[in-house]
Amino acid sequence: MDETARPTEPPEPNGKGLIGVVELSRGSGLSPGTIRYHLERGDWPGLRVGRGQQWRVPRTVLEALQRGDDPAKLKEPARNVLDMV
Repeated sequence: MDETARPTEPPEPNGKGLIGVVELSRGSGLSPGTIRYHLERGDWPGLRVGRGQQWRVPRTVLEALQRGDDPAKLKEPARNVLDMV
């Protein structure tokens, strides 16, 4: 997992599973525009927008993005917990 995508608060329940807050930084390879695009399409259950550039992202979605996979194909992306980096 990229060291520049780091949790900023502990995971919390969202009704479907546990997710964490990820702060996107320049070297993370994750852009707010990419996340916003998929969020608007409704691809990721459990993905929520935070203040500034903080996004609530399931661990499986984060990993899929970093690999370049299509996270929309994940069956249950909100069930995992974002690990400490």
